[in-house]
Order: sequence, then C-alpha cells, then structure tokens
Amino acid sequence: MIFISHKFDADHEYALKLKEVLKEHGIECWIAPEDVPVGHNFAQEIPFAIKSCETFLLLLTNASQHSSHISKEVNFAIKYGKRIVPVCVSGETIELTDEYDYLLQNVQIKKADFEHDDFSELIGELKVDARIYSVEIDRKRRFTMIKGDFQHNMKFMIDTGLIDTEKTVFAIGMDGSSRLDLSSNKGILKYVCELFRDEYDISLGVLQDYVNKAKMTQLKHASEDLPMQYGETVFVNVPVKHGRSVRLLLVSNSNKRSSYAENNDLDDVEGIDSRIIILRVFNKCAELGAAAENLVIGAMGTNGLSFPYEVITAEILNAYVYSVRQDIYPHNLFYSVRLSDMENADVKPEKIYKYIRNLTQFL
Repeated sequence: MIFISHKFDADHEYALKLKEVLKEHGIECWIAPEDVPVGHNFAQEIPFAIKSCETFLLLLTNASQHSSHISKEVNFAIKYGKRIVPVCVSGETIELTDEYDYLLQNVQIKKADFEHDDFSELIGELKVDARIYSVEIDRKRRFTMIKGDFQHNMKFMIDTGLIDTEKTVFAIGMDGSSRLDLSSNKGILKYVCELFRDEYDISLGVLQDYVNKAKMTQLKHASEDLPMQYGETVFVNVPVKHGRSVRLLLVSNSNKRSSYAENNDLDDVEGIDSRIIILRVFNKCAELGAAAENLVIGAMGTNGLSFPYEVITAEILNAYVYSVRQDIYPHNLFYSVRLSDMENADVKPEKIYKYIRNLTQFL
C-alpha cells in the first residue's frame, strides 16, 4: 500500500489524480481525508496507515514544505523505516527548505507530469511496493492482507509496530505429535522456527519446551509424548527481545502417515477438512478474548495446495464475517498470502482484493 502525503488545500487535486492513476494499475493507495472513515480520529488513522504502508509518497511542493502536519508525517515515516519517494509536480520550481534538504538527503526526487498524464516512470517505481491491502470494517475492526512468506510478514509486523504483540496471536498449523522437528517443508511452522532462531536467538529445543509446557497445562496431558487430536490448539507465549513476547496459536491440523517410519518424508501427511481447522482457530480467538484482538493467519491447510487456495481464502473471510457479526474476537484479521502458493493455484492478488471489497461492502 502507498501512503500519499500532501498539503490538503493546495495539492489535494494532484493527490487524488495520483491515487486514481495508481489504482488503475493495481496499486492500492491511502489518502486523507477520503480514506479516513466518518467519525474516526485522524490522529489514530494516519499513524496506522503510515505503519501499514510499504512506500511513503510525498507530494513535494513549495506549499507542502511549510505544513507542520506534513512534517510530522515525514518524520513518522522515517521513524518506522519507510521508503520515502518524494514526487514533484512537473513544471513547478521547487526550492528545498533547510528542513527538507536535511530530511531528504540521498533520496532521489521523482517528477510527475500532470499536464500530459505521464506517470509511467513513477508507476514502474511503485509497482513493486504493493504488498499490503488494508480495509477498515468499522471503528474497531480492520482487515489487512499482506503478500509474502508468513515468517517475513511476521517479522515485518513486529519490527514496524504494525501490531501490538500483547494483543496478537499468530495462528500456525502443526503436526499432531507437537514435535517441531517434524514440521513439514511445505508448511509455515518450520520457517517460523528458523525466524525465532535467527532473529531472537531462540533454539528449536527452547521453543519445544514452551510448546510442551503449554500442551500439558492447557490440554491436561499427563505426558509430553501424548499426541494432539485434530483441531486441538495450544496458546504459546514466547518471550523475545526488549521485554516483548510473541504469541503463537498452534493448531493440530495434520499427522504423519504410517509410511513416515519407512520413508522419513516430512511432507507425507494426512489431515482433515481445513475449514474445520479455521473454525477452531477463530473459536479459540473468541475464547482468548482481548489477548486475541489481532489474528494473523495464512492459507492454513493448503500445504502444497492439496486443498484449493481460493476455498481456504473464502473460508477464512467467512469466519471473520461471523466474528464481526457476533461482535467477538478477533477484531482485526491479518491475512498472510504466500505468493508462490497463489501462483501455483493461478490465483491473482487482485482477485482477492475484489473479493475483499465485496465483503466489506456487504458488512
């Protein structure tokens, strides 16, 4: 998603034109006041939109450089490490103030030819950044789709402060044995474990201890070796850096086949209808309450696309519709979509965007 920062009274017409052109090329944009829902607080919506964006597009004019609001937005974008793309209106002579000369050091300034509707260079520059699509459902609910591998999106959300980790659960499928070393190569958990190892210096053994303790406490297992039943969940709180914790909602959604003893194939698994697993995840969030205000979930159950990707997507969204209608947790849904899975299933992100638009209109 592209955040367009601009001086409202002087440059709003230019900003709207940019949004229109970028949207025609499949690039989602956020702009105030159009994308601030009626009755919502600008001071809350603008920071969230900046945190959510991949690129901060600054419509750089002589007027915008003298706006205290624009200055706050630029500094906020810098604070959260956003890529800043300053864009000048073709034909206008820009003299950078000392403040913007300092803020935009080593940043290349682009031009947009509004007179001849020539934005080709800018479009090519921004197309690679269309990673996040976010929709406000109501005053306390938001649907956000993030393209990329689950573990990369997980790190992005934590590092940028996009989510409050104390109110967020990351839902991940696991083998019924609850052994992390048996995680499928086609699933998510293996790569999340590697993320904990590489980024937080938490070994697989330490993670396994957290899982075992949670399983014995929450499922009343008398032994660490007792397997989990299909659909059973454990809520695991993993302490990481700077006093923060990452909360995992692990759900048993597969078991190794009997042939595993002979072939040691981690991907030789069997499971149940993934729609049942998705409902278990959402029901667990309702049970956890405010601790699961935000749910981060991938296309759980595809596991190499043994189950249709578009069906999983629809079921996840349907479960979210139910939580909205019943006014239960999770309030905010973050849907992580793995590009390789979508390509293999011949599903385009734009199709999911359209589905989400229809869903939000329905809500």
